[in-house]
Amino acid sequence: MTPAGRAEGPARPLKVITDVQVAAILASSIIGVGILTLPRVTTERADTGGPLATALGSLLTMGATALLALLGRRHPDENVFQLGETLFGRAVGKAMALLVVAFFIELTALASREFGEVVVTDVLPRTPLEVTILAMLLLAASAARNDVAVFGRIHEFYLPFIVFPALAIVALALKTARLINLEPFWGQGAAGLARATVLVAALLQTFFVLGTVANHTLHPERLLRPALLGTALAGFVYTAAAATALALFGRGEVVGLLWPTLEMAKAATVPGGIIERFDALFLTVWVTAVFTSLYSTYFVSATGLAQALGLREHKPFALLLLPVVYLLALLPGDIQTLYQTIFRVAEASLPLTFLWPGALLVRSLLAAYRGTDGRRGERWP
Repeated sequence: MTPAGRAEGPARPLKVITDVQVAAILASSIIGVGILTLPRVTTERADTGGPLATALGSLLTMGATALLALLGRRHPDENVFQLGETLFGRAVGKAMALLVVAFFIELTALASREFGEVVVTDVLPRTPLEVTILAMLLLAASAARNDVAVFGRIHEFYLPFIVFPALAIVALALKTARLINLEPFWGQGAAGLARATVLVAALLQTFFVLGTVANHTLHPERLLRPALLGTALAGFVYTAAAATALALFGRGEVVGLLWPTLEMAKAATVPGGIIERFDALFLTVWVTAVFTSLYSTYFVSATGLAQALGLREHKPFALLLLPVVYLLALLPGDIQTLYQTIFRVAEASLPLTFLWPGALLVRSLLAAYRGTDGRRGERWP
């Protein structure tokens, strides 16, 4: 490597990510700040079909995750950014890498702003919004300087502290829920259900982190199973939260709540009054989920930018991106504009995270069939 950090030639990536860590990375990356609002936005679009739309959107996300896993299995020494250049040429590959990086930078900024809005509204009303955002971004940026081995271990460590308490709160809130509020399960029409399904898939796009770490897995030949397991786990948590909030409050009240999942946590009770403030426990879990999700989007941004510029080391970009992400986070004028921006950006970026991996896989299969990659006649991923 040159002093500037530029790659002198291809090098085999470090193989350190276990199957368990693959599942943990995906689950803790996908479960993030959006879990607070998802029941409301799906109910607005699909009525009582919100939980079904959440489940269907999760299935779409699992399909896109499978594409990245199959790419990782076929090309165990290249990540999704490198594959773009290998399969479509340097110009196209770098252009697509920069588009993905731009999306994840904006995604990081919007998620940190949403985090700040929740904290200053419900937890620390006297703390300036800018301070809250900067604190979380500094935490994510400093963590993103670590290598992929630490990245995997951090996600593996935090996942139980996210999933188990979240599911426990959902189970306790179900005691006062009314299942009749979930009917009809398919909502009021196919059009609304389809719009909500697409939106859910758009809001779960942090699954794309798999494309960044797939070439570091110890067992790429069995990457598909843990990848799907991690995505399914995140989808189950989101679907359970959406269904419980709707069953607890009903359609009319859910659409009137800014953060229905937080209100659901306040309604959870334990016999005997052992714990009186479940919302405090839930917010602790939620902050952890926000950190792991932002950690992943920041890591993808820094790694992708390094790859697009032909560098092997991503660490300098973790801090260099901080002022850019911070300024972008401050752009939305109010919380309504923030959510409008989140939905527009998420839906507009679907081709990057869903269609681009598909295009890479098709190109890889065609190259194998034609024998241009040394695997002539191979037809199945």
